[in-house]
Amino acid sequence: MLLWEDNSAVVGILRNLTTRSPGMRADLAELIAILEAKNILLQVRYIKSVVNPSDWYSRVVDKAQWQLEPSLAHKLVHRWGYVLTIE
Repeated sequence: MLLWEDNSAVVGILRNLTTRSPGMRADLAELIAILEAKNILLQVRYIKSVVNPSDWYSRVVDKAQWQLEPSLAHKLVHRWGYVLTIE
């Protein structure tokens, strides 16, 4: 499995499969166990955030044009009776 990651600390952790962060050790151990159980080889490569396609929406100039998919907005209104506006 090839993972492109724009966080250099995460790249280092996943390449070395070790971390100094006590809070991350259990999650890393679980990830390692899953990879081994499924016989998955994880390859991690660094990608600059500016060229990371998954960050495209955070770089859109006119964020005022963002909206929920109408069908999702309808489901939220149906479930909770209102839609929140976040500015």
